[in-house]
Formats: sequence, structure tokens, C-alpha cells
Amino acid sequence: MTSDIAFTNAIEEIDTILGDADAKANLDAGALCALYRRFRGPLEIVIPVIELVPIYGRAIARALRLFMKLADVLCPA
Repeated sequence: MTSDIAFTNAIEEIDTILGDADAKANLDAGALCALYRRFRGPLEIVIPVIELVPIYGRAIARALRLFMKLADVLCPA
């Protein structure tokens, strides 16, 4: 299970990365893929905790994993 510190650090990193993206609203496909690669790791840390949220957590986690699989195909390393 993810530690509290790892979870908090991952959330802060995602917020920082996505906050930067908001400033650049018109990203092209290459920039979107670069952005995804930056927050993929922290998102993997956060998803198991999201999954524990009662009622909708499991569905949200599954949807995030699906979007990550799509992004992995569209944005190969």
C-alpha cells in the first residue's frame, strides 16, 4: 500500500505538473504526451488510494487506468 508521504508527494507533483499545463492551454499532441509522461508515475501512486474511496472510488480508478492505457498507446515512450 502507498505510504501517506508517497501519496501526498504524488498529489503535489500532479498538481504542480497540471498547474503548469493550465498556463499552456493550447498544447499540441507532442506536448500532451510529454505532459502525460511527467505525471504518469505520480498517478500510478495515487490510483490505489482513489480505489479505496467508498462507492465511486473503484470505478474512478478503473476509468483512470483505461485512460492511462489509451495514453500509453497514443504516447509511446
